[in-house]
Amino acid sequence: MAEQQVEEPLDDLSLISEEAYKKEYGAYELNPNEEVDNTILKEMARINTWAGISGKVVYQTVKGTHANSSGIIGINKSEIYAFYGKFTPEAYSIALLMVLAHEAGHLCQWKYLAPALTKPGNRLYIEAHADIIAGAWLGRRLAQGKLDGLEAATDAMLQLTGGNYQNGYPPEVKRKELMEKGRSVLPAIALRSLGMEGVGSDLATQNLTAQDIKDLYDTAKDMITPNR
Repeated sequence: MAEQQVEEPLDDLSLISEEAYKKEYGAYELNPNEEVDNTILKEMARINTWAGISGKVVYQTVKGTHANSSGIIGINKSEIYAFYGKFTPEAYSIALLMVLAHEAGHLCQWKYLAPALTKPGNRLYIEAHADIIAGAWLGRRLAQGKLDGLEAATDAMLQLTGGNYQNGYPPEVKRKELMEKGRSVLPAIALRSLGMEGVGSDLATQNLTAQDIKDLYDTAKDMITPNR
């Protein structure tokens, strides 16, 4: 009999305690007295309220920026700087919030979606879904007048999904390639069209519901494989 293949989890799915996580990943708390850290902490609190999750952000040095199903988002500062260090300060801030919202999207998936939908075989859909949740969040903040930089937000996601580029921004040919793969176009659409038909009433002013999150998953799948 052939050995049954066991699927690896999409991300770190172990229900690890915060103390154990800190020990394993070399994680440490953000400093609310530091401007950037304070911005991240406040934005996480806003996202938690918006999406009905309980995410907590820490810095860690062992692996790339990721979300854990226990509700921890571990940011790797060196990785983030490698991706966005050449952005302008304003664009850097938007990029950082885009990353935070994307990882929060994974927390939404573990809370609201059926476990089968978060299997590695659905990775493209899962990542696209997290992209569009991030886009919806930044779209909300842009609509509120709290952020200024639609182009910077789109460039941030392109950079995240396409790799680190010498001048800090992906060349036009790479932008086109990424768009065609279904990644990165999704947050741009969410940023421009907050009142998407069939998804809530107005994501700019109202909190997400469980049904919104499920509908956005279907939207991501339909955009990637429209004839499925």
